Formats: sequence, C-alpha cells, structure tokens
Amino acid sequence: MITAIVKWKAADNLSRADILERFRKSIPVYKGHPHLVRKYICFDRQAHQGLGIYLWDDEPAAREFYAMASPIIEEETGYPPEIEFFDTPTVVDNSTGETLEYG
Repeated sequence: MITAIVKWKAADNLSRADILERFRKSIPVYKGHPHLVRKYICFDRQAHQGLGIYLWDDEPAAREFYAMASPIIEEETGYPPEIEFFDTPTVVDNSTGETLEYG
C-alpha cells in the first residue's frame, strides 16, 4: 500500500465554503477508482491550503493518476500541487476493528 499526501494552495479569494464545494464536485473522480482504497479531504484554514490523503493499493496507478490530475489542480489554483508518497505497511482501522498488514 502507498499513502500519498497532496497539498495545494487555494486562491486567496476563495472562501472555505467555495473550496468545500469544489471538493464535493471532485468526489466522482475518486469514487470507484479501482486502485484507490480511501481518500480524506482536508482543509488547513490557517494556511488556506487543501490537502488530500490517499491510500492506494498500487504505486504506479497512484503516480499515473497524479500525472493526469496535477495539471488540472495547477490550472484551477494557479499553483502546482505538492505530492509525497509513503510506503504504508500497516493500517489500523478502528471503524472495523481490523489491523491490515501489507507486504
């Protein structure tokens, strides 16, 4: 498993409500993606920055997705997203009581 953390600067003239509406409109892009396990949509009010935390089952698929999505994010915000990848060998899921181990 791979965790990706994607940060992007929001335009100063956008309110939190505007940004959340953009997040909501993007949900269909992620729902049902065959390699995306989970996505968290976050917003840092102080930094006026959007943040996505993604759990992927396949790193090449994640990188391919961001190669497509990054130019769109930059076009919409005026800033390129910052993307970091992390190997994720264990996930503790308290909602199901499971601890998932990945090679």
